[in-house]
Amino acid sequence: GGASGSGRGAGGGGGADGAAARWDARVLDALDRAIVRVDAEWRIRQANAAAERLAGEPRAALAGRHIWDVVPAAGLADAARQ
Repeated sequence: GGASGSGRGAGGGGGADGAAARWDARVLDALDRAIVRVDAEWRIRQANAAAERLAGEPRAALAGRHIWDVVPAAGLADAARQ
C-alpha cells in the first residue's frame, strides 16, 4: 500500500485496501517531487514516478534497496547509520 503503510506494493491487494493503495500511488505519481517510503531498515518500499526519474531507474529496481545506495549525495547514509 501507498502512504497508508499497509506494506503492500503500490498496486497490490484487492478490495478496499487494494483500491486505497492504487489511489495512493496515483496521487503520489501526480506530484512533481520525488517521494519514497522506506521501512525501519531504510529500504525503499515505495517510490513515485518523480523518484524513478531522479534515480534513473524503474521503481521495481529501487524496491528493497537502501535509500543511501540510491541517493548517496543526500547525506542519508551518515544520518541513518547513527
